[in-house]
Amino acid sequence: MNSSDMLCRSPWKHGVRWSVVIGAGGGLLAGVGLGCAGVLPDTVPLVLVTIGLCLVGAAAWSLYLVTGWARADAHGLHTWTLLRRRSVPWQEVTDLLVRVQTLPRGGENRRVMVALRGGRRLLLPQPSSAGYGKPAFAERLAALRRMHRRYGTPESTAVRHVTGKSVGSGWAGRLCACLLLLVAAGTAAWFVSAATAHQRAWEKAVPCAAGTSDAEAYDCLSTLPAVISRTDPRGPKQTSHLYFAHGNPTDRLAVSADAAEAFQPGDRVELTVWHRQVMKVAGKRYVWHDHVITGGSVAVTAAALVLVAGYPAAQVLLRLRGRRLRRPDDEVLPSVLPFAGALAGTAAWLLPLCYLHPTDLAGATGPVTWLAVGSLVSVALFVLAWRATRFPTPPQPQVPRLA
Repeated sequence: MNSSDMLCRSPWKHGVRWSVVIGAGGGLLAGVGLGCAGVLPDTVPLVLVTIGLCLVGAAAWSLYLVTGWARADAHGLHTWTLLRRRSVPWQEVTDLLVRVQTLPRGGENRRVMVALRGGRRLLLPQPSSAGYGKPAFAERLAALRRMHRRYGTPESTAVRHVTGKSVGSGWAGRLCACLLLLVAAGTAAWFVSAATAHQRAWEKAVPCAAGTSDAEAYDCLSTLPAVISRTDPRGPKQTSHLYFAHGNPTDRLAVSADAAEAFQPGDRVELTVWHRQVMKVAGKRYVWHDHVITGGSVAVTAAALVLVAGYPAAQVLLRLRGRRLRRPDDEVLPSVLPFAGALAGTAAWLLPLCYLHPTDLAGATGPVTWLAVGSLVSVALFVLAWRATRFPTPPQPQVPRLA
């Protein structure tokens, strides 16, 4: 490497060592959690595995950050990460921008974004203001821009900053969020028919006839007397329990906090069992009913996830629109609120329709008409949102008139 070349590495000298230690500790913790399955209470292995996997993921990400480096010489820019090596000649570089990223705990991190011919972008792994500090980062940025002016042809002389609301900001993360939400929505939609069948079976269940055997009592309602031995009321976000004497038909039952406070030890209650599950606890002072997940609520969840996925999809659409129009990277994008309003308007008619008709949408004229009219309204709202988010027309240069 020549004396005029510049090499930018992570300033965290012990970052690799700590990343390996944290990753190994997380893997060991996840292994202990898997090995203790069936020995410790059910929640303990799950917590250990979850914490271990989170540590492994954090270690992998930090190792990716601390091992990446960038080098600039007379031939161009060279980058190296755990996933990719790349070299770009100065003739392909159109500008050097500053990518401003807001940190989760406040503050910001600045990195160098390379604008390439053809509209492509390259984010250098180093330098970064989070590691070097703002003064040192500014010095390295100035040195890179001097090399660009010497060996290339930059488009601008001033430093341009790209924030999360600019045309040049990335859209891969938002696209991944949109796809994950759509996958979750598809998973919820898969269970709509099963939840609807379960709900209808519960609504049609009748009391068991006298002399019904245990095997035949699965689909009918059987009632059993029981005595509450003790209660365990907890907070609103925690699970409360009722404990029954002699463990008949179960030793404990998860209930709401209000039910655990209403029942008292020694109360004689009547249990309603269906599908070998206690669905109702009836006492003199209080009656508790188990919550049955309906097909409508599952359908609403699926539809809501699709609508939420529309927000990052609209953000991606605006960025791609700005790229197609070749707008400057540092230009602020139009507000995405018109699309949010269109999504809210769609939710106003779609969610009630999914709740009331989760599986029989095509079985009657009313739901079909509801869907058709609502779809037309949504199309109109999205057309208005598309027009409201148009980029302003750039000013035309004025040609001086000849005298």
